Amino acid sequence: MDFLGIFSKASKFIPGVKRPKKHVALNEKFMWTGIVVIIYYLLTQIPLYGIPKVTSDYLAQLRFIFAGQAGTLVELGISPIVTAGIILELLVGSKIIELDLTSPEDRAKFTAAQRTFAVLMIIFEASVYVFGGRYGRIGTNITLSLALILFAQLFIGSYIILLLDELTSTWGIGSGISLFIAAGVAQTIFWEAFSPLKDQNGNYIGAIPALILSGGTEWYRPGLPSAIGLIASVAVFIIVIIAQTVKIEIPISYRSFKGMRGKYPISLLYISNIPIIFASTLFADVFLVSQMLWTRFSNTSNEILRTLVSLLGVYQTTETGNLVAVGGLAYYMTAPYGIYAVFQDPVRSVTYTILLICISILFGYIWVELSGMDPKSIAKQIVSGGMTIPGFRSSIKVVENVLRRYIYPVTVVGAVLVGIIAAFADFVGSLGRGMGILLATMIIWQFYEAIARERIQEAHPLVRKMMRM
Repeated sequence: MDFLGIFSKASKFIPGVKRPKKHVALNEKFMWTGIVVIIYYLLTQIPLYGIPKVTSDYLAQLRFIFAGQAGTLVELGISPIVTAGIILELLVGSKIIELDLTSPEDRAKFTAAQRTFAVLMIIFEASVYVFGGRYGRIGTNITLSLALILFAQLFIGSYIILLLDELTSTWGIGSGISLFIAAGVAQTIFWEAFSPLKDQNGNYIGAIPALILSGGTEWYRPGLPSAIGLIASVAVFIIVIIAQTVKIEIPISYRSFKGMRGKYPISLLYISNIPIIFASTLFADVFLVSQMLWTRFSNTSNEILRTLVSLLGVYQTTETGNLVAVGGLAYYMTAPYGIYAVFQDPVRSVTYTILLICISILFGYIWVELSGMDPKSIAKQIVSGGMTIPGFRSSIKVVENVLRRYIYPVTVVGAVLVGIIAAFADFVGSLGRGMGILLATMIIWQFYEAIARERIQEAHPLVRKMMRM
């Protein structure tokens, strides 16, 4: 059965955003992007109707990465959309679903199917939240009718996020998912840096107010935002920007124009933030499933079931009512935050770093193969564009072999680098967490490049026509 074909056809019945019939001017793109950000921030302030006191947050430790806000319409954030993309890309990459993503027809089919699957993931995750006990057990803490109302609110909120993502991609600048991540991380960093409020223990939340009011003595606060963490965040930002500018430039020449040469750049961060987005989504899915199982079955009399649940994750409830992993796979998928936490459990720190790097390499390689960034696809583009690499025959196979020497090693090195940077940022207590500051920096860089391309196209319409060819 052609499941992808069924999903693709089903997308026609799902309301979406119409694509523009003509080129959208840059000023108009800025306007739509700004509108999307404003709507997103408004959604994060609209609480869910009818929820009792929430006792646990399934994604508290990764909330800012997934652009969600606990107890609001956008509690699920972008998790369903990204998860749907990961699953379909893994199925295509493993050849379980036969699809040629270099073909425009198959690519359109894949995009349509991904949209339908994202809606199904919204339904699934909303069901897990409501019927898995996030807001209390049905029949004990909440009624069935209230559970259905909560489900409807989560679905509507997540579906609006899906539409906003489409609106950004078609009428705005860049990707909506990336925009929401950057907005969420920026909000978190600003709050952790400048918040004048105090937590339950009487400590100032903001690192700068704490430093000023302590007379310049609280540079580092274990488990709390600190001035050292703010400095670490700035350092990570600078390191990532520098890494973005490091490139391997492969010389190319035009066959039809003798003496005319150019360069094909391969950035050190060739796959950008994709591995970290996928890795963080995988971690979040593990947290989501393990917390749900722990909530439901941690006190079961079935020894085998209790052992299996514990292997996936063991949790304790904090003073704020959130569940924190203290054992199992979920524990080792949680970054130790701060230097003290690293020294308290170095095994966990090393395991987390290795897991993050390995998963980043895996998803980086898969993304290169699926997104048309592999040596064969790039070789086809170079040769079909009338170009070749000086000193080599103008053959797709020959050019592919040359590119293979650089693309796959750079993919691995880039994945390892982003994994190490993300882990290091957490270990020194950076604001916004390691994955968050890394993603935000890369996204800002991508928006900068996208705006630069748009400006060139606005100034030179011929360039725009060539880029669409």
